Amino acid sequence: MSQNKAFRKVAVGSLAATAAVAAVAPAVSADEVKDFTDVSPESSHYDAVQWAAANGITGYEDGSFGAGDELSRRHAAVFFNRIFDLPEATADDVSDYFDDVTAEDFYAADIAATAKAGIFAGYQGEFGYNDNLTRQQMAKVIVEYFDLEDTGEDTGVNLDNVHETYHEYVTILAQHGITTELDDFRPGDNVTRAQFATFLHRAVDATAAPEVESVSAIGVKTVEVKFNTAVDTDAASVQIKRGAANYGSDVEWNEAGDTATVTTVIELPEDDYSAVVTGIADEALTYDFSVSEEVESDVALTSTTVDDGDSAAQVAFVVENQYGEDMEVDADDSAISVSAYNVTQGKDVSGDITEPSEQYFELKTDTTADDYEVGDEIRFTVTYKGLTTQSNVVVADPSSAAAIEFGDIVLGEDDTRLNVSDGTVKLNYTLLDQYGNTTDLSATGVSALPTTIDDVQFLSSDSGVISDIAVVNDADGYGEIELTVAGSGTAVITAINNESGDIAKTTITVEEDSAPESVAIDAPTKLMAAGDEAFDLGLTVTDQYGDILDSVNGLVADIDLAGATVGLVDADDVTSLNVDLSGATVTETTEVEITITDGADELGTLTFDVEPNAVAQQITATSFPTVFEDQATLQLSNDDLTVVDQYGRNFEGTITVASDDTGVVSSDGSNDTITTVAEGTATLTIDVDGVTKEVDVKVIGSDDIESYTVDSIDTIYASDAEDVYNGTVALSGVDANGNQVKLVSTAPDFITSSNASVADIDSTGKKVVGKSEGTATISAWKGGEVVGTTTVTVSEDAPVASEVTLDPATTTVAVGAGTHDISGDLEVLDQYDVDVADPTAGFWTTSDASVATVTDGVVTLNAAGDVTIGYVTSNGLTDSVELTVNP
Repeated sequence: MSQNKAFRKVAVGSLAATAAVAAVAPAVSADEVKDFTDVSPESSHYDAVQWAAANGITGYEDGSFGAGDELSRRHAAVFFNRIFDLPEATADDVSDYFDDVTAEDFYAADIAATAKAGIFAGYQGEFGYNDNLTRQQMAKVIVEYFDLEDTGEDTGVNLDNVHETYHEYVTILAQHGITTELDDFRPGDNVTRAQFATFLHRAVDATAAPEVESVSAIGVKTVEVKFNTAVDTDAASVQIKRGAANYGSDVEWNEAGDTATVTTVIELPEDDYSAVVTGIADEALTYDFSVSEEVESDVALTSTTVDDGDSAAQVAFVVENQYGEDMEVDADDSAISVSAYNVTQGKDVSGDITEPSEQYFELKTDTTADDYEVGDEIRFTVTYKGLTTQSNVVVADPSSAAAIEFGDIVLGEDDTRLNVSDGTVKLNYTLLDQYGNTTDLSATGVSALPTTIDDVQFLSSDSGVISDIAVVNDADGYGEIELTVAGSGTAVITAINNESGDIAKTTITVEEDSAPESVAIDAPTKLMAAGDEAFDLGLTVTDQYGDILDSVNGLVADIDLAGATVGLVDADDVTSLNVDLSGATVTETTEVEITITDGADELGTLTFDVEPNAVAQQITATSFPTVFEDQATLQLSNDDLTVVDQYGRNFEGTITVASDDTGVVSSDGSNDTITTVAEGTATLTIDVDGVTKEVDVKVIGSDDIESYTVDSIDTIYASDAEDVYNGTVALSGVDANGNQVKLVSTAPDFITSSNASVADIDSTGKKVVGKSEGTATISAWKGGEVVGTTTVTVSEDAPVASEVTLDPATTTVAVGAGTHDISGDLEVLDQYDVDVADPTAGFWTTSDASVATVTDGVVTLNAAGDVTIGYVTSNGLTDSVELTVNP
């Protein structure tokens, strides 16, 4: 492959915009078009030739492009160098690459540039100056230059006459649409100049960076983001922002992968916004757009009939906004007005029309019998904020059940079968009245089968499988009955309309509850030694149906190594097994077996080797300072040392350190702490579990410290108080040789500020307190002298959330726990990197209140299921946790 990938991405990227336009329009403007005598606008190569011409391939003096001329390798070098502006090379450089090209050759500089960029490597030291470029050679050059990858797609391209060396390259050209000659690529033919322009043009188009084409609000909480090409939807992330506030919540992609629909947590108020796309380009793509105020756009009646026998017939209506969304305006809204007129009888409606706090009116038909007859048309006139609609509804005979059909049973979101432990199952139905309108059965309590509901008789062929029924319907008032599961087996549910004789049947199969049948344990991926800390091995638990289980109780793990233990990471988590070897002792390689049972039967085993306990083998490096200020103290830790065991792994053990001159460095050899007591040199012997290393150290006086530096301080808030927003000043010391010096204390004696009205000093003289916006120079003093300065920036921008995190991002709990407190999992950092988390300052959200609700970070568990619990800061930043609630 080409060796200059970093350059190649820059060069191709610079042509991305041109290539993207070329896909739908000419690549050059009208005043740049060249009228080549041998390339007409009707030619399939026309756009590519014009693009090449605009990028430096100008053709010949006779006005032709040489479209049909076979392309020589030297001219191919010219195409690459001029179009992609390769790194500069001179004619004299060509001799560094090829033996058959000299600096005097006309195209020497172009050839040298392509060689320098790794495009042409030549063969046996020669470039092939006078050779032509075959189509299969061209395929290799383009694939490597553009760094095209095999997508795995089977394009059906014929490779029978392609040399095996080039199979991969021709396949990749076909996958990326750079060649369409699938039946016969003509690999041995020499590529022509026009063909080469087209191949390059298509390659640039195929590798063009995606761009945001448009962004628009399509709902009060929905934004549509369109791209100029398909993107990697797995890698892409889309956020909707207004200033620092992040409104993005859920992103769905269309099948083509070029349009994202973003649903925000809250409604978008009228303002200017940005769509920020990451994960598909080197930098975030940003597109600014505006959202207008939500306004009412239409009002309409949705009812076509009223029931003459209904004492309060409902006439439904809807008010829609500019996006066609239901604004959920209720009938009791003061801006709603309604009147009714009997068109058939030619008179006003004298009956009462009430306005309940829902989206319908109630026509009191039982109190106005003289005003209505079956078949009359009633015209309703509804107005709302200047919008008016009229619609006729027909007075009909009271509806009655005429036909019923069963639909599908309703399984849980992740369920594939109905099990005994489910207890109940919901069954969809469609009930039609004599007018063909969809109606519903009356909601009922639980009744044993057989039973009759609204003149429809329900039966079960096996009450040991399905025993009871209740009509529950869904949120819209239609469509669901709930059946009680009594046991495993198959039952036929029959519905008989007693009046019409219409019959509906459906078969329901109830399976035995899922139970673990086999367990596969992942083998360790690294060396295991006795005494090692606990580690996890992946488990795959499969039930009798071949499904993978991630939660099941009752599994038992055992290991046949004394001192070692195994156990499930969590009682309800069977995706991993925790193995702890820390208590085991092994003197030689030992075969160990782990066994998983359900308490009676063996479900799976794993055998692996455990090596002898790790011991320190060598101290390979130390990282603490070797120059100390007199009277400095250092406590060594494993972070200061690099120790390896006999397996070449990092090792942590007990550290002791001894000094060969306790008059310079004090240590009695029984601990890990040294104290310098006088100037001079000493050799420290560091011991880690019996393995030693000597380190020479030097102790200098304070006067020998050449210089001090002051560590930089991030921007601080003008809090006008001594609190968490204060800045801390710390010193670093350097000796005359540039070595870091371990100081007695990094704190200066005191600090001063060049502008106390901007940055003042606290009462201890050691910390900076922000007072007002601006900058100030902070000077650190030691020994009566200024030893270093740093500039502090103070901001008056009030602290606002800049980052919100809920960690962990996934959690599993059980309904029986009642509540689950995640307030402590919340971290909110402001722009000064100070944690300002307050679970009550923002608001909490739940994706499914039937599963769980949340108040101030305390989750109330209502039912088994999956739910997303989110936290939204007052400025719109969000994060969430995926909560699985087990039964």
